[in-house]
Amino acid sequence: MCVDGLCKAGPTSGCLARTCTTTSGDQYCGTIGDGCGNSVDCAATCTKAGWECQDHLCKAGPTAGCVPLDCTTANGDQYCGIIGDGCGNSLDCGATCSKTGWTCEGNLCKGEPPVCTPLTCTTANGDQYCGTIGDGCGNSLDCGSICSKSGWTCEDNLCKGAPGVCTPLTCTPASGGQYCGTIGDGCGNSLVCSTDCSAAGSGWVCGSHNVCVGSSTCQPLTCVASSGDNYCGAIGDG
Repeated sequence: MCVDGLCKAGPTSGCLARTCTTTSGDQYCGTIGDGCGNSVDCAATCTKAGWECQDHLCKAGPTAGCVPLDCTTANGDQYCGIIGDGCGNSLDCGATCSKTGWTCEGNLCKGEPPVCTPLTCTTANGDQYCGTIGDGCGNSLDCGSICSKSGWTCEDNLCKGAPGVCTPLTCTPASGGQYCGTIGDGCGNSLVCSTDCSAAGSGWVCGSHNVCVGSSTCQPLTCVASSGDNYCGAIGDG
């Protein structure tokens, strides 16, 4: 409707008026239009220390210590389109996703099955995620805050067992063999083992499952022991 020579949204227009805080959490400052034909007076002073009012938007000044976002997140997800950089400016991440078959949805590149297989709350080696995590396909996954194992607690989105509750693995387990590379320690942490497998035997190398494996000169065990007895279940082949 026309009010005082200016078109303004009437009660049936469904216009959603702008507030002093943007949908991404940025802060307007000074007097701005509300998008519905009216004006809204936002504070002239920015609430965050070191931030300054520039062009009616609070932006991080040189003393704010704000680190702007990048188009790639810390866990490898990719933003797309134009996003706020977290410091009051905009960041153009382009409309094309770098991974084949992924599409831009809500300013984040996403992959749907079969292009991408999303994570579950249980890892391949049996660890348990907790809290809200990225599912590896551009979406979020809520794994809850309670760990299923008694005495385990949620730390950095992973359930962990403290000493006394869980006994961590070592690089040379008592049952024999040698781990190599970085593995899970069975208690929710990482265990870094050497990739040098020479101590296990001549020609031994770090295999695809982070276990030292022998070369073609190594004679593997069979399910029939040398004494004539039979092994049962899953065993190491030596």
